[in-house]
Amino acid sequence: MSVAAPPPSETTIADSAQNPSMNDLVTEQLVSSGDAASFAPRTALALLHYDVASTILTDLTPNELLNFALTCRSICNVVIPRYIWAHIALTPKHPRLQVITLLRKIAFSVECGPHFIRHLEVASIHVKKPYLKCRNPWYLPYLFQELFTQMQNLRSLSIIHCDKMLPHLPRIPKAIVSLPHLRSLHLANFSYLALNLLDKLSGLQTISLASPTYNVHEFLSSTTSALQKILVNSRHTLEEIRLFEVCLNVDLIPSHHGSRADADTNQELCWPHVHTLELPQCIGDGWAPALHIAFPSVRTFASPEQSHWWTAALRDASFLTGLESLHTKSSVARGFTMAGYTTRRLVIGDDMPFDVTNTPLKDLLPRHLVNLQVSLWSSYFDPTLERFTTVLPMVTPHLKYFFMRMNRGFICNTYHNQLCDIVDDIRTLPLEYLCITWDVNCGKKRCDRCVRRSCPEPVAKYVERRLPSLQALTIRVDENRRWHWKKKKVEEDGVPAGTLSLMSPTREGDILREEYAKRIV
Repeated sequence: MSVAAPPPSETTIADSAQNPSMNDLVTEQLVSSGDAASFAPRTALALLHYDVASTILTDLTPNELLNFALTCRSICNVVIPRYIWAHIALTPKHPRLQVITLLRKIAFSVECGPHFIRHLEVASIHVKKPYLKCRNPWYLPYLFQELFTQMQNLRSLSIIHCDKMLPHLPRIPKAIVSLPHLRSLHLANFSYLALNLLDKLSGLQTISLASPTYNVHEFLSSTTSALQKILVNSRHTLEEIRLFEVCLNVDLIPSHHGSRADADTNQELCWPHVHTLELPQCIGDGWAPALHIAFPSVRTFASPEQSHWWTAALRDASFLTGLESLHTKSSVARGFTMAGYTTRRLVIGDDMPFDVTNTPLKDLLPRHLVNLQVSLWSSYFDPTLERFTTVLPMVTPHLKYFFMRMNRGFICNTYHNQLCDIVDDIRTLPLEYLCITWDVNCGKKRCDRCVRRSCPEPVAKYVERRLPSLQALTIRVDENRRWHWKKKKVEEDGVPAGTLSLMSPTREGDILREEYAKRIV
């Protein structure tokens, strides 16, 4: 996302050229990228009026902005703020160039100074790798700390492998704790020592903690969980909690919490404003607290994969009745539905058989379901069997958003016919969005009909005819090949209104898919 920078006092951007110390970086970028031929037109852009140049730069990605700034320093006071405000990602794609790329980014940012980079306007930082091993071990941490400590208005922070970063950069944990406007925090691969440096952090609205590297038994007998301290410090402001592979009894709340008469303890381990609670792959022997006391406002819930606690959880009617979205295993979803509870969005985490002859869907799917995301498997395609998609319209007649993944794909020469049969099965549903992910198998090196090499436009046209209520469509044959269509509201580029049109670039379709995945109305 690009953010327009406030215009400088001068008429043209070229008049603001300063900071001659960047010549080495500019020369290095020109030589390494082989882009010296385009230096002249880039310099010519600096002669444009500020508003015109700012409009041109709006459509550039952060990486394009950075490359442009390094080869045309005369307009760095426009490009660099836009790059910084859009996103900071210290994640070079090529490991061989990781040191020089990272040093170039950080050094350029630091040497520009506050006159060129408005550090107080930086709102988001995402760091995937710490890169502590480089030619100058002291230089990189120093530059990163200098850059980070100047960004006092950070609102979102994401650090991967923070156990290799926070303990080695002592100024960064102190700076994080002192950030007055930090609202979103994501940490992954964290050690207990790294979390202990942040145990005084408070005021968060969203927290995501994944994959701890410590063993809870190492400190269970001697100290309190630092993760729990962070959650308790922000219990009046937290709205979203996402935990992955943590021990619920130690790092969140103990088992059977809420059944005791200790009112003070109950009040401390209560997050009244949390509406999203996701606990996938978390562990906790006998974990079954009174969730309606700890999380009275939760509407979106992703349950732990261990289903042994579900027997006790089913007695917590106050918590289950208010759920609008549930992400869980099929066995838990079946118990949820058979107990009489309902939800508008259901995500089933494990694979289900495509043949549901022996699997009654009415015991699995709530009747008023609006959004369904399911993963299916089948070793063969038999039209005489009772297929999942054949029974679906009778069980969930109000379904609007359907995400289906076939994990065991079929050969590509029968893909189109089988996909059209599935569309015929669900043609009576009032679908607004359909996403089909199908792992297509092809044993031929040269296949003229392989859908992995060609856009399945005929399938999209067929879907459009059979599902007139559809507003958008996504077809995926693997992780790298996917196509998105969206219905045009007005005539555009010769495509009449009300017609599905292929979306480009692909990332816009990915964003659209994420939006539909969360809808419940």
